[in-house]
Amino acid sequence: MLTLLVWQKHGFVKMMRIGSNEISGYDIVRNDQDRSASSLTRPHHGLVMYIRSDSEIHTIHRYSSTNLEFIFATVSPAGKGRCQVVVVYKSPKCSMSELRSKLTAHLLPLLDTQCRVVVIGDFNVDLRSSCTEFMRYMETTFKCTQFQENATTDSGSVIDLVFSNSEVVCRCG
Repeated sequence: MLTLLVWQKHGFVKMMRIGSNEISGYDIVRNDQDRSASSLTRPHHGLVMYIRSDSEIHTIHRYSSTNLEFIFATVSPAGKGRCQVVVVYKSPKCSMSELRSKLTAHLLPLLDTQCRVVVIGDFNVDLRSSCTEFMRYMETTFKCTQFQENATTDSGSVIDLVFSNSEVVCRCG
């Protein structure tokens, strides 16, 4: 069973559960993680990125540590120019300083902030509480603004975030 978080131009829309990992018309990029000795309480997990089959994929990079995972892809959607897409999962156990350190060391060297960038994922950083330091970090380091405004959990928190340096990327359907 796979759970997809669906974003549309006005923000988070719904969670969708599907029985298969395959979606017609999309290529799958996975970053599967097995249970390790350091994470015996966390079941098998990972990230998945779906890229439209008519897009050209230039670069794929995967990163995993105990508390942070991401998939980075440079793609050219049909007729829309080059775009860099990052899917992130940050464990609740990952401190803000660890997050900043690992993103700076492992993601920043991959990015060209002159190109369109979208960073999306479960950051476990609630926008409804004080997180101005993290927002400032994303804006100054990655030149990205956060676009998600609606609650993304049943408890009303906003922890699934969408950052981009281009409003066009975030507003297209």
